[in-house]
Amino acid sequence: MKKLTFIGSGKIAESMILGLISSQYLKENICICSPDEKSRTTIANQYSLKNFKNNIHGMHIGDVIILAVKPNIIPTVCSEIKHIENLSNKIIISVAAGINIEKINKYIGEKNTTIVRAMPNTPVLVNQGVIGLYAKKIHTNQKKFITTLFNKIGKTFWLSHENELNGIIAVASSAPAYFFLMMESMQHAAENMGLNKEYIKELIVQTAKGSSILAEHFQDKSFEVLKQHVISKGGTTEAALNLFEKYNFKKIIEKAMRSAANKSKEIECNLN
Repeated sequence: MKKLTFIGSGKIAESMILGLISSQYLKENICICSPDEKSRTTIANQYSLKNFKNNIHGMHIGDVIILAVKPNIIPTVCSEIKHIENLSNKIIISVAAGINIEKINKYIGEKNTTIVRAMPNTPVLVNQGVIGLYAKKIHTNQKKFITTLFNKIGKTFWLSHENELNGIIAVASSAPAYFFLMMESMQHAAENMGLNKEYIKELIVQTAKGSSILAEHFQDKSFEVLKQHVISKGGTTEAALNLFEKYNFKKIIEKAMRSAANKSKEIECNLN
């Protein structure tokens, strides 16, 4: 089992770590590095992980170095990585939006190191994530390892082109927040309608869960067909959907997703 070093102690790092541990990845093979004493030690103490304030200490240990930091921190972290011995034998995985592989290669000054960009979303915390993956060059055994690693915490999708990651961000990485906004809005509406607060959240969560499982079960059916199965002419569902259509719900969703993708491209332009 390869040793994993996480650089960064934010939400996505913690989500990935907990997901991996819950899927039986040995915690002895995971360490976390961050100058942020509070967040680093909180995660390390909770899951009994090796941890270092100095990134370089952890980088020496890891066979796989996972860069789970904000995009503007990547240059600093890479300036530390470039001094690691046997760097060409390690795998670097970046989960930072907007920093392309060419730029990471330039920062570390090592063209023979395998660099993978990964775009996970927060449901990796419960092993139900989506992870978009891209590498310019990667050995078959490395690709197999990375696929197996990320399959422990979700479903993996290897992309043919690096710029597809911007779409993955809009469709999957940012998307849990869209669904939570919908659920939050339904919760507020239900409360205003006088439903019992004790069960509203559970009601909404179960409805969302059931709808997702239904869509997964009937993969041969489009979302449109599944939607039509709920609608009765002149009925309650139709009344609700007519309001969504009146206020251009689909266009709002499209604009929001394009905004997420464009923001990723903007970050890429500013940093690259």
